[in-house]
Amino acid sequence: MDNGPAFQVQELRTGVPLAYVSEKLANAIRSAHLAWYERGGNGATLTGEAMRQDIFAMGDLLKALLALHGALGLYNDRPLVRQVLEKPPLEVDAWLSEVTQRPVT
Repeated sequence: MDNGPAFQVQELRTGVPLAYVSEKLANAIRSAHLAWYERGGNGATLTGEAMRQDIFAMGDLLKALLALHGALGLYNDRPLVRQVLEKPPLEVDAWLSEVTQRPVT
């Protein structure tokens, strides 16, 4: 599933390689997931506001990574965030590897 025409624009750019940006986003997702997982995997040690902020942050990280790889169509708001947060770390690594194998667009 691709990003769709509403999220496509032809650009000529000079800057940090997008593969580097992808790598850093994937690392941030791993770190955020691990912090969540180590707290019990359900945010139980967080207050309502802190848990909501963690979920929104993860959502933004996932959207950015998926958009970068032309797979924004896979993002379905909270269900994907919850699915990723509920996975054990090795499954998150496998999922991230699958996403990052797609070309950076």
